[in-house]
Amino acid sequence: MKKIFKIILISIVIFVIAAVVFALIAFGDFVSYSATGTELREHTGPLKGEALVVYNPGLSGGAKEAASKIADLLVSKGFQVRFAGVRSEAATNTSSYDVIVVGGPVYGGKPVQSVQSYLNNLDPSSETLVGVSAWVWVPKRLQTCML
Repeated sequence: MKKIFKIILISIVIFVIAAVVFALIAFGDFVSYSATGTELREHTGPLKGEALVVYNPGLSGGAKEAASKIADLLVSKGFQVRFAGVRSEAATNTSSYDVIVVGGPVYGGKPVQSVQSYLNNLDPSSETLVGVSAWVWVPKRLQTCML
């Protein structure tokens, strides 16, 4: 009986430790510190304008993937797109863009802190269109309906 009790107790402790570590990673927004890259995606025809797509990759990378699809869609519509991580230098200069899209994961019903902070500090010109994309889990069978 003592052996079973020890096994149950150890299992509970391991579960609690794993839950705390996951919560710290997710809600601590540590993943955003890896979002420092930038890439220019160019449209080959006549340009409609310039766009900035800023992303936080999230734990699974799904938010970066969704932001990448949005960037590709903007390129196909005639925009030159700067695809930049939320912590990149390119994400800080927003003055020359016609369109800005900011995206990231949602944990606990709220966007991660790096995305919230970025949006709070964003000061686009009055002519700039701003969009926000929040990445949430979608069942595989519905993913084909997205973008």
